[in-house]
Amino acid sequence: MKTLIQITLKDKSIIRISCVVKSTDDSFVKAEEILGSGGENVFLQITHHRMNTLMDLTRAVPCILLYFDEDDQFISAVFNLDNRNGSFAVQFQSRKVLFLHYPTTVPIERTESVTLNSDH
Repeated sequence: MKTLIQITLKDKSIIRISCVVKSTDDSFVKAEEILGSGGENVFLQITHHRMNTLMDLTRAVPCILLYFDEDDQFISAVFNLDNRNGSFAVQFQSRKVLFLHYPTTVPIERTESVTLNSDH
């Protein structure tokens, strides 16, 4: 499902980007499978009931992962830049992750929250 995501910045300005919404109930996720080889941004909703999710970023396209809490507030970000030759994994508790393909025009350091808007 393709959706318009609204990213609210700390100065209350808004950026809208298109993305694909996906969900998983797995506690071990391969980013390469979530992102595929396409150039689309992905918003991943995690539905399992375990404390943490382990995400394997090995061979995933260069991207930035933005983590959001249950109230859609920005928590932190992880950069995955050119890990196609080595292993890279992250463990996190967030249930909402926005994958932005790198490079991005979204000012990560000014991000405050995210909202799923409407289908298009």
